[in-house]
Amino acid sequence: LKERELLDLYNVAQAQALLYRSVEMRLWIEPQGPEGYRELFGAIKAYRLIHTVRGNAREGYEIRLDGPVSIFQRSQKYGIQMAVFLPALLLCAGWRMRAEIQTKPGRVAYFDLTSRQSQLRSHYLSIAGYENPVIEKLPAAWERTESVWTLEPSSEVIDLGESAFIPDFVLRHPSGEEVFLEVLGFWTPEHLRQRLDEFAHARRRNFILAAWEELRGSRDPLTNVPANTILFKRTLDPGAVELMAEKIIAEAGL
Repeated sequence: LKERELLDLYNVAQAQALLYRSVEMRLWIEPQGPEGYRELFGAIKAYRLIHTVRGNAREGYEIRLDGPVSIFQRSQKYGIQMAVFLPALLLCAGWRMRAEIQTKPGRVAYFDLTSRQSQLRSHYLSIAGYENPVIEKLPAAWERTESVWTLEPSSEVIDLGESAFIPDFVLRHPSGEEVFLEVLGFWTPEHLRQRLDEFAHARRRNFILAAWEELRGSRDPLTNVPANTILFKRTLDPGAVELMAEKIIAEAGL
């Protein structure tokens, strides 16, 4: 490595160490084209970060990312994800960031950054995050079901009025109905409830949220599995997804 490359790695590592102790990160996304939004949202999803989205495509978005200090379970694993997300973020354009950092118990500091800065330079060649085994395995498993529904990767950013939905897949029925599927990254019961409220506010029914118990970040109770939601422990069952899609279109009269 050249001297400049070593310095870049050192500077990014120092910033990553701060994010490992973050309470939350806020991102403000400038209005931009669909590809720019998809790249930014894709980076967040690739590293499976808990996020809340506000705004719309015309005016831009504000995204709140929960930090590892704010979740009760799996905080070490989640902290690593937050840290390795930073070099991916540096590859994106049109954003500014403020991270709240816990310096000591009861004391916080703030770390500000924008996409226009030049002090930090990413060593990543692309935004791609860790492989999600659930997302990787589902298409092949779907093919074996011989379902009348097709399962296709989705590249859409769906406007929910005051929020946005970034599905991983779209299920298409021969009759023309569509149901969108998102496999959640890290999640908490409160985050799941907030996400469902966003869909209810937008009066959107043709969606499924799949939540992996392995990535649950809180011990808060989830007494009942909400509508349009699948909880799974090891593998996302294609049959369960198909049944949920059929139920959604039947109840919604799609």
